[in-house]
Amino acid sequence: MIHSNRVPMKLTSIICAALLTAPVAALDAAGLKLAALFSDHRVLQGDMPVPVWGWADPGQEVCVSIAGQTKSAIADASGKWSVTLDKMKPGTSATMTVKGMNTITINDVVVGEVWLGSGQSNMAMRVSGANDFQEEQKAANFPGIRMFKEESASATTRQTVGAGRWVICAPDTVGAFSATLYFFGRAGGNNMSGFWRRGGVCKTAKARDDQHGTSATSVGRWSSHNEVR
Repeated sequence: MIHSNRVPMKLTSIICAALLTAPVAALDAAGLKLAALFSDHRVLQGDMPVPVWGWADPGQEVCVSIAGQTKSAIADASGKWSVTLDKMKPGTSATMTVKGMNTITINDVVVGEVWLGSGQSNMAMRVSGANDFQEEQKAANFPGIRMFKEESASATTRQTVGAGRWVICAPDTVGAFSATLYFFGRAGGNNMSGFWRRGGVCKTAKARDDQHGTSATSVGRWSSHNEVR
């Protein structure tokens, strides 16, 4: 299943193709931390408010700046903080700066369409296993297609901390992309497309995806009930 919180008017207008979720950086030290989803080459959903979240020392003020806007929040007693950015136009490219006790800079952030792809073996299959991979690899210079893969170990309880990073599609990276999502993004246009692939994601499957180290989960675990509907 490929899911978006919006239905684009034309497939060719898709700027982000792929998966979207909410993993985060490990909290192994004091100071400002961001969700792992916020890394270099991040794709933000266009034309709607965008949340940015993370952790800091309790009571610490955190300021998030990007594309001429700055939002601030105070970390709560547990250290959690969150801000909501004003909607931005697809095609925007900027650097995000997050300031607290320390400063985090996220480079090459683009605004487009973000798609969530869920499934099990159908999403876990890589481009390297697709037909005509060598020819596909040579032509896979699509800087607008980006994928985020959740890389946390499997768990039987709900998690708030995850791992992963955004990767730009290029001949030396495309082999590890989800084949389904790569071809989806390529067919729909590659102008700032964004992928977030959750390896082994399926509502009813219970089998473990040993190749990617994660068990299958339903798309509903990554989206609100209203969005899935």
